Amino acid sequence: PFQFLDTLLRKYPESKFADDAAFLKLNYGEGSSHEGGDNSSNLEYIADYKSFLRKYPLTNCRAQSYAAISSLYYEMANDSEQPMKYLHLAQTYIKQAGNIKLDKGNFTWFEELKAQINDAFETASWDFTVQADKTKYRSNEPVLLTFTLKNLDIYERSLEVTASKSIPNFSIYI
Repeated sequence: PFQFLDTLLRKYPESKFADDAAFLKLNYGEGSSHEGGDNSSNLEYIADYKSFLRKYPLTNCRAQSYAAISSLYYEMANDSEQPMKYLHLAQTYIKQAGNIKLDKGNFTWFEELKAQINDAFETASWDFTVQADKTKYRSNEPVLLTFTLKNLDIYERSLEVTASKSIPNFSIYI
């Protein structure tokens, strides 16, 4: 299938279909590179998508390209020692994709990807630990627990704690 696309790009580089052909090649190559969860070439494909966007700034594939970059950064966050760095980048690019008018019927995956990135960001941006003063307690002995919630994001965030005096229950809204 690439022979046709290569011919189109070589013989007709100014064609109105050149950007579509280049995107199809790039997207297919990137999509097939993740066999078995392999993300080792993500940075190369991110650079390739960015190069594509510089070469074809008015392409109708901009939203898909930004979403692909976002998805690649999201995948890197899962395998990284710096998940917040990659999740911030994923959020940046999914927002850029969202700024482009999309035919929502064709891009239902877009909202799913955006939600996955936001959920992953919320999970990764807080470090939550619970500690008890000991592991065994006698009957009617108070249990002393310490909850620590640390903001790992670079931005200040707030939370609200609500508790019920009638039942041993509380909630934290972040």
